[in-house]
Amino acid sequence: MNTKNITLLFLLLIFSHSTLASSLVLGVGAAEGRDDKHHTVIDLGLEGNELQSFLGLKPYANVFLADETYYVGAGLIKEFELSQRWQLGFGATVGYYDTDEESLELGHDVEFKTKIYIGYAVMQGHKIRVEYGHISNADLGNDNPGMNMALIDWVIDF
Repeated sequence: MNTKNITLLFLLLIFSHSTLASSLVLGVGAAEGRDDKHHTVIDLGLEGNELQSFLGLKPYANVFLADETYYVGAGLIKEFELSQRWQLGFGATVGYYDTDEESLELGHDVEFKTKIYIGYAVMQGHKIRVEYGHISNADLGNDNPGMNMALIDWVIDF
């Protein structure tokens, strides 16, 4: 399955299940590959409503695309209100990773992505977030170089 098909599948899921979601996350940034070069990353995410009976965690699904590379994952995020406009959050997903770019090879198809972010509500229903993330196979493969990424996200609440 190529990157275009993955993106279309993800967008179809967004539109077909929009009642389950509360926010769309559009991100752009850079990831550091094994070659120590920075690769442009586009990140598309869908956040669900807070699960009241489960410590206030939110379900989260995302797709990120880079040079001949994609990751499709799902997991949970937790967000804390620092003030009326500021938020701090962290999250983790598990997903499928595929690349044809040797410098972005992470050693396994199953990868775990963790992230921490700080966000600012610029207006009602719109936030900007600065995010730092790491993706790793947690030693499932013989090789586990990991990859760090920095993103700027635009979050649109439904």
